[in-house]
Amino acid sequence: MRVASPVNFAGRLFIPGESVKGELPLEMIEQLKENGFLTDHLDEAATQDDASLEQDYPTAEEFSKLKADEQKVLLARLNIEAGSKAQERVEKYESWLASQEKGADDAEL
Repeated sequence: MRVASPVNFAGRLFIPGESVKGELPLEMIEQLKENGFLTDHLDEAATQDDASLEQDYPTAEEFSKLKADEQKVLLARLNIEAGSKAQERVEKYESWLASQEKGADDAEL
């Protein structure tokens, strides 16, 4: 089971494509699956088109509304050193998003 969209459970943020097997209680997995947050297909989340970046990761606005711990976890998973201030974290995330969008645009050429 892989996450199809971001899921926050017990203070941990699961990002799209991440496996939740052994990470969540079975009843929670079933509930997430029923609500369309999980997929049985291992490759579906991993092979999504880069053009759908907005669907895979929170927008900058959504990111800014996350709790500090959630922001730090997401940045750590992206191998980005999180700043101690909210504005620093938002700026780093916005920069990362821009670099991903630029990479997707370059790939289309």
